[in-house]
Amino acid sequence: MRKRDRKFHFTVKQIERIPAAPAKVKAVEYSDTEITGLKLAVGPDGKKRFFFRYLFKRRKCCMKLGEFPAMNLDAARQAAAKHRNMVTAGENPQLARTSIMQALSFAEFTEKEYIPYAKTHKKTWLQDEQRLANLSKKFGKYPLESITTHEIQKFLDAEKLRTSGTTANRILSLLHRMYVLAIQWKFVKENPCAGIQKNKEKARQRYLSNSELKTFLTELDKEANKELALALKFLLLTGCRRTEVLTLKWSQVDLDQKYFFLHETKNGEARRVCLNTMAIEVIQEMQNRKLPGNPYVFPSKSSSSGHFTEPKKLFHNVCQRSGIEDFRIHDLRHAFASLLVNNGVSLYEIKELLGHKDIKMTQRYTNIDNQVLHKATQIASDKLKEIISQ
Repeated sequence: MRKRDRKFHFTVKQIERIPAAPAKVKAVEYSDTEITGLKLAVGPDGKKRFFFRYLFKRRKCCMKLGEFPAMNLDAARQAAAKHRNMVTAGENPQLARTSIMQALSFAEFTEKEYIPYAKTHKKTWLQDEQRLANLSKKFGKYPLESITTHEIQKFLDAEKLRTSGTTANRILSLLHRMYVLAIQWKFVKENPCAGIQKNKEKARQRYLSNSELKTFLTELDKEANKELALALKFLLLTGCRRTEVLTLKWSQVDLDQKYFFLHETKNGEARRVCLNTMAIEVIQEMQNRKLPGNPYVFPSKSSSSGHFTEPKKLFHNVCQRSGIEDFRIHDLRHAFASLLVNNGVSLYEIKELLGHKDIKMTQRYTNIDNQVLHKATQIASDKLKEIISQ
């Protein structure tokens, strides 16, 4: 191909048709007529790489952009145009890239800045730490300022396919908040999460039937790890959140008054949790299983924290033996609320028992059984008959 034929308006089809360079040639260079300075080098192995040539303070400079098709044509043009604008503004894009590479990495920011902050300001910092550990596998070495909206969107899309849209939303919220702080602390100028849309979420509708509840409790009683099994049973009997139960201390329990006190809750307010007879039986059983010097109601000999932290394995085993599918530990809280609503307890009372600020949240946790609904609608029928017969 003649030299003048190597300058043309790049298109994907034309780039794909370009043959490999001759064996004795290091690479053949092609120029785009749309973006000045955008080049494509094709080697003898057929690999095609975008790069950007420019003149800065009378010196010829060259920057690698990426390999085609991993970097598509639009992305290459955007990168070249961005660098061209920097040159026009009197800034050397190569030096700017070097400074970014020397900047704080994603992993460094999370470990040195965000996690210490979260430990002080968030009750759920452990969840953040776990999610950021997963994110660091992808972005850990990236300079914090270099991560793009497109890269985050691609990660979230993959996470949605791997887990769920809800999980992807939680990761997006975490990243968005982290970058808001990074901007406040002057580590970055922009938030790459801005403008990314969350996935639509559906409220879970998984509740246990009476037969499932019976089987679940029967299998729970068979577990060898009695302390952890009793902790799960206590979750069902009180409707409390997992962390509230697993970190419960004896100093918070008042058996004479039949309640325990939560100093800190998810909504930020302290509250008393009333104990029913079965919950009191669990507390009494745990009194016989106290560990000397351990302040927790549900103590663990193996955990450095002194209490259980993750009962998922035991919970999964119990559900599997019970034939219960698509059921999570947090759904025990839903099961508690549904037991109450189906036995005549008002939503306001359930709201107080669950510690909700808003009754709308309580409505999401409750499920009215069909028999209860049939009984309710029959009242209307009976009343109309009574009116007609008068």
